[in-house]
Amino acid sequence: MSCRKISRFSRSRVSERWSRRTSITARPGLPGKNKGAYVVKVPGTPQLLNPFRFCPTCSSAGISIKPDRSIQCSACGFNFFFNTASSVVGLIEDDQARILLTVRAYDPQKGTLDLPGGFVDFEESAEDALRREIREELNLSVSKCSYFVSFPNTYTYDGITYHTLDLAFICLAESLDPMSKSDEIESIRFFPPKEIRLDLIGFDSIRNILFRYMQFRSSLPPCALL
Repeated sequence: MSCRKISRFSRSRVSERWSRRTSITARPGLPGKNKGAYVVKVPGTPQLLNPFRFCPTCSSAGISIKPDRSIQCSACGFNFFFNTASSVVGLIEDDQARILLTVRAYDPQKGTLDLPGGFVDFEESAEDALRREIREELNLSVSKCSYFVSFPNTYTYDGITYHTLDLAFICLAESLDPMSKSDEIESIRFFPPKEIRLDLIGFDSIRNILFRYMQFRSSLPPCALL
């Protein structure tokens, strides 16, 4: 996931300190073996970091957060709702049935493994967003993509927590040659699904997506994807 725009994917436990080394770093507190389900806990009403000190309309300081995930100004009645942002990631395999993962070059989660993808633009479909992001990040053209699964997540940037829904697609690329990386990616790596270490994945949603994908992939022959 890239860090463009309001930025790309942060995850829960944003206060944890991650290594700033460019090598892959393991997330503390997670097992090294892929046992058990990695499930994101989604509270009924997410905690929001209020990014507003004053009303954007009348500049009054009388603003408060409401239970419906909105802020309201007591002076002029202005309402602002915190809505979920849509984002996409791609599951791409090479001719050896190894999945493509990237190593993040920047924070958040610098040095950890990730899937290619990013936020959906205005007036853009999820499929078009995925094709654009993979082209921007990897210089690859996606010929076919099929929806796989989605997981919620959070991303904190400049003191604001964005709640996201990360949509994962199984993709076929026209060719993996030539492939190049953007400056948001430290390196590109390929792993057999069974050898992916979930403790090296930086974001909860990506960890859940890959865990589900490993379960799905183990039931199929190497060539049977799309």
